[in-house]
Amino acid sequence: MKNPRPSAWALVAVLVVGLLGSAGTASVAAASAQCTGWTDEFHPPTEIRVLRKRGPNAGRVEVVPFWNYVGTVLAAEYSTSGPRGPIWMRMGAQSVKQYAWYYTMHWRGGSVTFTNEDGSTTTQCFDVRDSTADQIYKPERLVDGEWVPANVPSAANLAAMAETWPNSLRKWVVKKQKSRLFLSGYRSGKKNPCGTDSDGFKVWQKSLADCIVKGLNYEETQRRYYEPRLLLVDPRERDILDDGSAYFGDMGVLSPSGGNTAWRVYAGLADGFDDPVTGTFTIDSNNIRGHGMGDVTGDGFADLVMLTTGTTNKLRLAVANGAGYGAPSSQDLPTGAPSRQFLVGDFNGDLLADVGLLRSTLVAPPPDEPATLVVMLGAATGTFGAPQDWWRGALDLDAQQVAAGDVNGDGKADLVIRDASAGVTFWVAPSFASCADPAGYAFTYWGPCTFVPGIGLDVAAPWLDKPSWSAADVKWTLTDFDRDGRNDVVAVVKDGSGIDVFGAGAIVGGGFGDAKLMWQSTSIAFSDVNPLGVDVNPDGLGDLALLRKAGTSTALMWLRSTQNASVVTFVPTTAYTDNSLVWATTKAY
Repeated sequence: MKNPRPSAWALVAVLVVGLLGSAGTASVAAASAQCTGWTDEFHPPTEIRVLRKRGPNAGRVEVVPFWNYVGTVLAAEYSTSGPRGPIWMRMGAQSVKQYAWYYTMHWRGGSVTFTNEDGSTTTQCFDVRDSTADQIYKPERLVDGEWVPANVPSAANLAAMAETWPNSLRKWVVKKQKSRLFLSGYRSGKKNPCGTDSDGFKVWQKSLADCIVKGLNYEETQRRYYEPRLLLVDPRERDILDDGSAYFGDMGVLSPSGGNTAWRVYAGLADGFDDPVTGTFTIDSNNIRGHGMGDVTGDGFADLVMLTTGTTNKLRLAVANGAGYGAPSSQDLPTGAPSRQFLVGDFNGDLLADVGLLRSTLVAPPPDEPATLVVMLGAATGTFGAPQDWWRGALDLDAQQVAAGDVNGDGKADLVIRDASAGVTFWVAPSFASCADPAGYAFTYWGPCTFVPGIGLDVAAPWLDKPSWSAADVKWTLTDFDRDGRNDVVAVVKDGSGIDVFGAGAIVGGGFGDAKLMWQSTSIAFSDVNPLGVDVNPDGLGDLALLRKAGTSTALMWLRSTQNASVVTFVPTTAYTDNSLVWATTKAY
């Protein structure tokens, strides 16, 4: 597995071993500038040093595997009584981890000195204490004179940790014009409405319970407590192959292989792509109407979903297993479900990928007609639910292009439409808030929302208008290049014999900012390149992958998103040429 995710039983075994004295002691000298001295803001630490105030090692420092530490604290500090569920546990897992992570990086100078049996003294540094001064780390309790395991994480604890493990919370520091991982905390608090007691630092657990009652999803809840400058980073969105805890984003390509379909997955590297992992699906490539990727099963790997047409239209799910894909499963589309175009995205914000099915309709269909967009929600079992009407609006798929992405930052996929009737205009049909009311009083009281807009998407509105662009000279994709948790538009525009790459960042409250030049090339022809948004290096800054024609073959290169103050530009990495991949047959994802 890509993270150290032991089962509850395995965690008990680790703790028992720790009680026998093999947990280790802090070996870093207290006089040093750091204790654990973790420096990575995008990958959780591997261990943490804990000053024990209780237990068999009271007065000494234990070096604890970080996963085990978070699990024990989560079990101790986030009660399972009352209105609880996945969001409660995810918020708890993130806040526990973020607090401890911060202090493995920022040592406060804590140390303890004790006398050994031989009369010598030992000084140990520590990151945190095992008390309410920091976090309650109590992996054991005394029963009849013996220490036995305590605060063993439940299955719900472990699931929430796995779902949020690579996530980090950052904030934009205006004075320094850069973002940083910030210290977060949590306290019990008082029975206030969801997030109304926010101070930008702590989660108040009693008001968090009201967020659960109001039905907010994970990202909406995070924003209730940490806005206005929250940067929520999840580097796993395009992680197909198991690279340990590196979370490098990968790129896939489908191509014909006789009567079947060949797949190739290129592992992302620090400065390019690796040789592909390859395989074949027993699916005629001519029958694949659409394809996309997303984590359907919730295991942290991005699966491949395909829509195939034939006597019966089907959804085919190839589950990523870290080394490639298993054989695709097959699920019939219900009669009448749209099949004109196909999207993959998390439309309901439950951290599992769903599928969206579209049809063309020149006018918005009335309630008694099939919707323009229907969604089949993904389940961890690898199946998709019954189609639900998600959006009704005018859409001409012969003249307009669509994509799914979270551009309003609520954790739910929105519909982005490129209209080419006059220049290029990007319209967005945004997801509804989970809890709202017309008068704006939804968060002034405790309890369920009196007005819930419902599932689906709101009316589409123009977010970016570029009348000077010609649609025939523009290719586009979505990626979060500024790391604020909102997908941005990236457009590749023909410029003479070369290309210009523009980025338009999503704005809080709706809209894209003006398109700014991020990179240009005079040696790449517009007709010879296809763009794809992907965060390759796991820093949360969305990158741009380019498939390029290389003679009769295909080259892959990604442009690294680089932030200097508030300005983001792209920097090219080393191109990888795959002589076994014919350019004319590529279908990237």
